[in-house]
Amino acid sequence: MPEFIASIGTNCEVAFNIRNTFAIEQAYPFDWWFTPVQAVAAILRDRFDLSVEESNLSHTTTPESVLNHKYGFLHHHDFPRGEGERVLPQWRDEIPTVAAKYRFLGDRFIANGERADSALFILNGDGTHRAYTSPRPLDESVYAEIVAVAQDLFPRTRITLAIFNGQSEPLVAAVKAAEADPRIVVAGPVKDYGDRMQGRLFAKSLRGWSEALMAVRTAAFGTV
Repeated sequence: MPEFIASIGTNCEVAFNIRNTFAIEQAYPFDWWFTPVQAVAAILRDRFDLSVEESNLSHTTTPESVLNHKYGFLHHHDFPRGEGERVLPQWRDEIPTVAAKYRFLGDRFIANGERADSALFILNGDGTHRAYTSPRPLDESVYAEIVAVAQDLFPRTRITLAIFNGQSEPLVAAVKAAEADPRIVVAGPVKDYGDRMQGRLFAKSLRGWSEALMAVRTAAFGTV
């Protein structure tokens, strides 16, 4: 495959808009998690060995979700919910199904990356959430580390990382450092055209995202 485009975090907003803009039907592991940006490199380095097992997962109420302790991300759309969008008490019954799903999605991500001539990985924001307790620091090398790990994972593939919404305080120094790296595209702000989709308000402006994503694709691959 000539191109591989995928979200590598940090939330479902970017995953939805990638699918909408590029008519991508396949899902990948990062699509529906809340992933702290400093966890991304480790997840890739470990080839999605996520430890989706009861001893590594816990229910959180701030926010209402299931936390993966090994990496600090939230399995935000992986476990059944009931009234008030609360995770159901019997969520642990679904662990084997969720584990199998991510073995499949992880294998797909790696297989597509290995086949691609060029890959565009897209990151949105910093992914922080109140349940995140990992001591892993967020420093200015975070984006360079992600690119280096991705290149090690896919040595014959030309890697580009696109950063969206990197203006939060923890990311300012990291984004400044990334601007000097030719493998990294720091995207401009996503315009808001007031065209949010009913039932998908989390996706924000579909036109704004489409324009921004097409721009980074052009920067990465040189074509539209």
